[in-house]
Amino acid sequence: MVPFQLTAGYQIKQMHRWVPRLTPYLGAGYTTLHYKETSEFAGAGENVTLRKGGPHAVGGVEVKVLKWLGAAAEFGWSSIDHAIGTSGLSKEFGETNLGGTTLRAKITVGR
Repeated sequence: MVPFQLTAGYQIKQMHRWVPRLTPYLGAGYTTLHYKETSEFAGAGENVTLRKGGPHAVGGVEVKVLKWLGAAAEFGWSSIDHAIGTSGLSKEFGETNLGGTTLRAKITVGR
């Protein structure tokens, strides 16, 4: 799987009046995913190559440790529906979506 995401976001700067080192942010965008599954033992039509896309969203908060150094926690969600589920284990378990949720910890450098 090779994902590519394009995201537009907004930092909520108004929070600086109450908590000057804390900056929440939100973002949304589009994910495109190239998925390839092959096996040397696969029968005719069992190898899979596809490109699908879908929406994603992120939200998080950055805390400035120094003027130029920060730490952030971010939650992400994506959905790439109808990408799998036509054969194999994904069909057996009724899975069709290659999206999901993530939790990230980040170190930020710069203003």
